[in-house]
Parts: sequence; C-alpha cells; structure tokens
Amino acid sequence: MPDTRSTNLTAVPIRGLDERHIPPRPDHAAIMHGLIWDREVGWRTGPGYRQAVVDHVEGSSPFSTEAAIHSLHYLSTNNHRVQWVIWETDTGQLRFFYGTNANAPGQNLKDINEVEFNGSGGRSRAVHNGPWIGSQSQAWGANLYIVNGTDEPIVFDGRRVDRAGFSTSPGPPDVVLSDKTGGNIPPNVTGNDRGVGYRSKEFGYRYKVSFINRRGQESPTSPPSDLITATNPGNARRVPVLALPLGDASVVARRIYRTADIIGADGEPVSRGMGEVYYLLAEIPDNVTINWTDINPDANLGGVLDESYLGPWPEAISMLAAFKGTMFAASHNHATVHYSRPRQPEVYPADNTFDLSDNVGGGVTGMYATDNALVIFKRRGIYLIKGDPSQGFYSQTLTRDYGCAAANTIRAIPQLGLAFLAEDGVYLLKGALENVGAATEVIPLSTPIHKQIKRLNTAALANARAAVWHRHRCYWLSVPTLGDDRPDEVWWFFYEVGAWSTDTNWPVGAILETADHRGELYFGSWDTTNAPGLHIISTGFPDKKGKQGAAATPNAPRFLSVPIDFGRQYRGVQIVGLTVTARSYGTNRLTADLYLNRSPTSVYDDADDNNSIQQLYLTDTESLDEDAPVLPVYGQHTFDDVTIWAEHRPVVLRYDLSTIDQPPVMEAQVDLQPVGQRTLIIGYSLEVLHGTKTALLPLSEFMGTP
Repeated sequence: MPDTRSTNLTAVPIRGLDERHIPPRPDHAAIMHGLIWDREVGWRTGPGYRQAVVDHVEGSSPFSTEAAIHSLHYLSTNNHRVQWVIWETDTGQLRFFYGTNANAPGQNLKDINEVEFNGSGGRSRAVHNGPWIGSQSQAWGANLYIVNGTDEPIVFDGRRVDRAGFSTSPGPPDVVLSDKTGGNIPPNVTGNDRGVGYRSKEFGYRYKVSFINRRGQESPTSPPSDLITATNPGNARRVPVLALPLGDASVVARRIYRTADIIGADGEPVSRGMGEVYYLLAEIPDNVTINWTDINPDANLGGVLDESYLGPWPEAISMLAAFKGTMFAASHNHATVHYSRPRQPEVYPADNTFDLSDNVGGGVTGMYATDNALVIFKRRGIYLIKGDPSQGFYSQTLTRDYGCAAANTIRAIPQLGLAFLAEDGVYLLKGALENVGAATEVIPLSTPIHKQIKRLNTAALANARAAVWHRHRCYWLSVPTLGDDRPDEVWWFFYEVGAWSTDTNWPVGAILETADHRGELYFGSWDTTNAPGLHIISTGFPDKKGKQGAAATPNAPRFLSVPIDFGRQYRGVQIVGLTVTARSYGTNRLTADLYLNRSPTSVYDDADDNNSIQQLYLTDTESLDEDAPVLPVYGQHTFDDVTIWAEHRPVVLRYDLSTIDQPPVMEAQVDLQPVGQRTLIIGYSLEVLHGTKTALLPLSEFMGTP
C-alpha cells in the first residue's frame, strides 16, 4: 500500500486581508470583502446603510433632492440630551434636520444661516469643485466653531449663528467737552468722587474702545482717540462726552479704556510711557448707546489694559484644534500655527504663533489634539506642540520623512496611536507622546494591503474621509481610487486584531461617529442620483439602500484565503474534506468554492437555492443541472416557524470533497461567501491526503552561496 496519510490543516480564527506575495500565515485572506471582525472571534457580514430620515409619505424622503455633502459636524449640549448633526453641501449650505414635514418633503431641512446670521438672512458660503477637505469644525463648550479657509469663521450654538471673533478693531471714539446749548458756560460736576482731572488745573486724556460679543470674547482695541485737554475751574470739573462706535449684530457690549491724566501738576505732559498706559474705564452693556459721559476720576479706574492679550481672528483659517484650554488655528496655505488666549477661543494675540516653515515646504495639511501633544502635519513632516498655557507652549519636529495628505483621515485609534493617510499608504503615529516609556514613532499600517494602496487616486486624496467606529473597533477609511475623484470604496482596519477588510458602493462625502453612548455612524453622500443626503450605517441593514423607492444594492461578503502551499511540505496531496465553523442569526446560507493552483476557475459552485441555515452546497461544475447530486453535508441546522434560540452557537459543517480528477494540487484557496445577513465565519479546516513529507533543504545550502 502507498504511504498515504491524512492531515487536517486548520485556520481558526481566520485573519484579515494580506496581499503580500508570501503572506506570513496561511490563514490570511487574499480577498476580505464586506466582512467585519466580531469580538466573538470571527468575521460577520458587514454593514449596510439607509437614509437617516424618511418622511411619513411612503417612498419619500427629505433628502431626495439634497445636494452633495462635503463635511459633517457634530455638537451636543445638555450632557448629550440635545444633539446636532450638521452637513455642508456643495451648493454652499450648512444644513441640519429640525423635524418632519410629511406634506412638504425637503422643506424640513434648514440652513443654519437662516437661524440668524448677524441679524440678517441666509448667507452662502464658498463652493469648491475640486478635491477639498471641506469645512472643519471644533466643539468648545456649547458652541461649534466652523472654518473653511475662505469665508469668515462662524460659531453655532444650536439657536443662532454668529461670526467667530473679530477681524478688525473698532474705530476710535470721538471725544468732546460738553457745552450748554445756546450758552457759553460749559456744564461742570461737583463732588470729590466725580469728574475728570483736578480742580483749577489743566487735564488731558485719550480713550480706546473694544467690542464684546455674546460669548464674552473681546476684540482688539481701537486706535486711541484724539487728545482731549481743558482746564478745570476752581470748584468743579469739566465733562468729556464720548461718541462711541457701534458694532454689528454679534456685539452685545463695549469696553472703554482711558489713560490717567497725562498733564502733570506743573502743567507739562507726563512721560511718554505713562501717557500710553490705558485703564478700564467702563463697560457699556449694550450695542445701542451712542453718547457716553465720562465723570470718573482717576482713582476709579480699573485694571491696566494689556493689548498683548488681544488680537483678531487670523486670516484664511481652514483647520481648528482645541488643546489644553487653548484654540489652535492653521491654514493649508502656509505653515504658521496660531493659538488663542487661554479659555478665549476667539482671541488671538499677535505673538501667539508657531512658524513651522523649514526645509520641508508647504502648508499645514492637518491637526489633531491628543492627550499630551497637538500633532501638526504637513505633506511631508510631523511636528508636536507641547506644554500648557501657564508654562508656555513649545514645538518639536518629529519627522520630515512622513506626512499626511488628507486632513479628514487623522483619527486616534484606541490603545494604538494616531492613524492617517499619506500619499504612499496608511501610517500610525505610535506612542504616548510623553516620557512614559513608550517611544514615539511612525510605523506603516497598510503593509498587508499594498495592492490597494497602488490603486489610490493621489490627486484626490483631500476627498478621503475617516472615522473610528468604536462599536466595532474599526478605523473606517473611505478613499478615492483610480478613475474616481470621490470615495466609493472603504478600507476597514480592525484595531483589536490588526486586520484589514474592504467593501464597495460607499459614496462617502463625509463621515462621523456621534459622541454619545449610542455611537451611531453617519455618512453624507456625494452621490445625488442614487443615494442623496445623510445616511445611517448599521450591521442590521442587509443592503445599501440609497434613494427612497430605488433598488438596493445587496451586501456581497466574501472571504478568499491566500494560496495554501502544499508543495513545500508534501510530495502529493488530495483534498478530501472541508470543515467550516460558522454561526448565523437567521435563515442564511454560506456558499463556498475551491480554487486550485491559483486557477481563476473554481472547482465547485453553488447548485441549490433553498433557505437552509449555514449550508454549503458543492457540486461538480461539469454536471451542473437541476438533478445534480449535492455532496453530503454534515452539521446543518434549520429554523422553523416556532424555533426560538436563546443562544446562537457555532455550527461545524463537514463537506466531502474530491480533487482526484484535478491536476496535482500544489496550492489551494478556500472561498466562503455568506448569503444573507448576520452570518459569522469563525474558521475552516482542510482535510488532505498526502504522501511522505518532503525533506526541506535551504536553497542556499543546495546551490551554494556566492
């Protein structure tokens, strides 16, 4: 009898996508499509999507005519009791959903500019037709700040929209001495605690004014007023009257600053330095008062004005990040990073800047605040800003070898680091960014999917979007591939097991995860024809259904193992059995094929279409007809109308196979495809008949070395 033995080659659990020519392990996948990792140690059918809101009228939706979506923004208040999901369209609108209106679909979406923008009506925003990172936002308390690099920055609190900060300072106040109408005796004030200057003496003052908005943020001060001088009579004091500038609708108060008396007792001006020191004189709690009378002696002046703490909002800001109670702002046009006064996110002193211009050119391409450092990205360069407001901030150059090409792909992966998309792959900024024993380094994350990386449309990487889906321990990356300038594919990295999977038909123009306990995942679509508007993602959806009433695209999950190389181990191999460990939550099927020696044609194919749970039908493709015999299946289970399962347990399916009519088997690939939703594939085992083992000999030892 020939020396024939049986061996089971087991892959439990199976791993993720690995496109390397020689994968490190045979349980990896050459194709892992539409499957996501489940914590019960297996791969389950991936998610689908639905439009987030459907009107009461059957087949209608408020999103049916919505424009393409560029960005999504999230704001929650009252401990997440009130939440806002805001999206930006390519028609220049920032929109939110505020209630259903069954009789007028589409009219229940509101432009936030219509809430009230500086007291006026809606105001359009810039529209970018090419690849664009979209508007960027940063939540600060109960406010959401939004910038886009072109329009004035805005802040949304759920009730109204205002301009964020101030771009310029107010005009100087006009100051005159009051006079009686029709007379030549000016009015004076008496009393030791009222009036300006000293009695029987010349006085001189200058004034400045600043604006205060409804969030308590102060503008830069105005230029100084003209010097007002006069001589007080012996028993009274003169009365200066200020004509105050008015602000726009965002201004709710004004502050007046004044010098001390700049005329000395000898009647000569005091030193130049003393004449340029301003003190808080008064705060006017409105934006309507025009004339204000100054009767405050120097003894009643407030604190000294330090103008180094004030400053306008920087120009052309396209990115924001909050770090250590400070707002950081940058533009993609240059490498300067601005930061605000502590706890004053709309006030930017002139000296609060970091210039990251170096031998690596280009502007800032992304910012992300971690616990211990603010990470600044350029196209090729990563920088860290550390410190705090009390001790001061400082910058460090981490590397000039790597950088980020897509600002919306920078996301913190729990327990791992900061993931981001570069022109040549996905990278991970690893480490705690502090001296806690973990080195800060950049490592490649996309090595197993190098073929996918080669398909990236590098000219449109700004359109790439990413989110971390905590519910499924997944870094979700939507990318544009060759031939497409907008994302239609997703790459999932399951950080709990370090494995990749992919899927298609995801027109993601923007994506976000809500920060509440539910952790819902939403995406805004750029496909206005098939899937317009805002969509919610769920593993409970068996397909991808876009426009209401349109046909849905079914999920098509597939696992194809990497080639399992038998030639290195055995002289001859026959595959006689396949065992699959799987689990299902309903009446679903699991089909499979077998590929030999990297042939594009499978050995077996699905030949039955009934609804048994977790059955694998394999038949000889040469005799595929209605009467084709189905190979034996062991371990199958079916649900009937009265079956109730308290716990879903794995089912071991045993299938008899035969490759005796095939050429000598050197390699084999197992192809598993769930049909239906919520099927979990845990692993598989191939039973092979083989002869004696091959004596392995290193090639260098056999042929000699140079």
